Amino acid sequence: MDELRAAIASEDEHELQTDQVDDASRSVLNWIYDLWEALMRSRFSSSQKVTDEDLVGDDDAGKTCAAIIFARGEYVHGRHEVGPQSWGYGDGPYGHGPYGGGWMWPAWEQKNTKWALRTSWYEAFVQQQTLVAPLEQAISWLRGQPELSA
Repeated sequence: MDELRAAIASEDEHELQTDQVDDASRSVLNWIYDLWEALMRSRFSSSQKVTDEDLVGDDDAGKTCAAIIFARGEYVHGRHEVGPQSWGYGDGPYGHGPYGGGWMWPAWEQKNTKWALRTSWYEAFVQQQTLVAPLEQAISWLRGQPELSA
């Protein structure tokens, strides 16, 4: 996360900053995914059918984490570009968000109903948010899981 924050704050040319943000964000996404998988293996046997609700319950930070895992999967499996080319960067005067400056998570139309719940969580907790905020929330939730705090 430190590398990602540094890349976002960089005053280098926008093109170089895009590459730095891209590399750092992909590292963070992969790290979160690895922790998610470790949590799943520690809580549930491989023969159990587990739903997202089984893992995150009604916790908004947990839903954010599941949505981040979904976004990473969309990128890895090539269904959506999840990176600076799709995030968009605005330089508006009102700060971060759809009408201001900063790296933001993209909106996209999801046609696969298999992921309807994670899509709805992505729309509610991630899309159009600044790049860092949902990642920090997901990491905070993961850190709060007793199985991962050894």
